[in-house]
Amino acid sequence: MKFLRTATLTGVALFCTASVFAAAPPRTLHMVMSQSMAAKGGKAMNQNLQIWIKGSKARVATGAMVMISNGKQQYMYMTKNPKKEYMSIPVQNSSATPQQQMTKAMNDAVRKGKKVGTARMNGHMTTIYSITSPDKKSTEKIWIANDLGAPIPMRDEKRSPQFTQIVEVQSVEVNKAIADSLFSVPAGYKKSQAPMMPPGARPPVRPPVRPR
Repeated sequence: MKFLRTATLTGVALFCTASVFAAAPPRTLHMVMSQSMAAKGGKAMNQNLQIWIKGSKARVATGAMVMISNGKQQYMYMTKNPKKEYMSIPVQNSSATPQQQMTKAMNDAVRKGKKVGTARMNGHMTTIYSITSPDKKSTEKIWIANDLGAPIPMRDEKRSPQFTQIVEVQSVEVNKAIADSLFSVPAGYKKSQAPMMPPGARPPVRPPVRPR
């Protein structure tokens, strides 16, 4: 679940970055992406995901797990769950939505970045920006497409002493029709009263209580 939520934030952050450059952000956006994350000395975790965005609504799907957001509430469910349950995740109270917070963070990063070149990425010509943290220990490179009507980040590399994260857009469509039903929990699903787990996962086993 934590990995999926990280992917969700990454996808929305990529969309918000595009809105920095475009006078009118895309009405809709559909991206097929790959993501790799690895902690220092650890094995990389890889996953493929799809992201749909329409106005303030967003949907992320990876494998059987789906997370949707309507700007006020988030919902998570699994398409292969025989119980047909979903979990509701309230958005934390804030003067700004998570999307707005990420937008500000990405705006600041891009303004502080340095243009370091151009390259073709998955069929799209991109401009590459490099950002270095004040302590010089962390770096980020972003490849931004210039030929989609609105600039879209096609690749994002983050490297620090603690972890490495690479996100790459394999394909992207802008201003294509997206059904509103994609941003709703499917009919027949009921709200879960307990945390949901991926298929095949086992609940944690509590150690036995020793008698006094």
